[in-house]
Amino acid sequence: MPSSGVLTVTVPGAPRAWSDALRRHGSIDFAAALAPAIRLAEQGFAVSEKLAADITAARRRLEADPAAAAVFLPDGRAPAAGTVLVQADLARTLQLMARDGVDAFYSGEIGVRIHRFMEDEG
Repeated sequence: MPSSGVLTVTVPGAPRAWSDALRRHGSIDFAAALAPAIRLAEQGFAVSEKLAADITAARRRLEADPAAAAVFLPDGRAPAAGTVLVQADLARTLQLMARDGVDAFYSGEIGVRIHRFMEDEG
């Protein structure tokens, strides 16, 4: 198995598991559960010292992926601890799942985009 690239990913079961667990055992719905993550992705959060160090350590790998670099290496540098990290694309993905349900991830717009990316990269 390769150590990097699209062939290293596994079946993305987490969104379905979250949705199923909330439906069966939760006291809030899927959209409500995603709301705090959407807010953090949209508004950003302060980068911890650990996250800053991890991004710095992964810099070369992040630079190789323009989309990752745009998020995690703003202005071409790893963010310093305390810097606000915004993840607008993640916010949009979570918003689509909150609006359209978990199937948006697998067979809706998100799933189509993931499939297209995997084909282009794989």
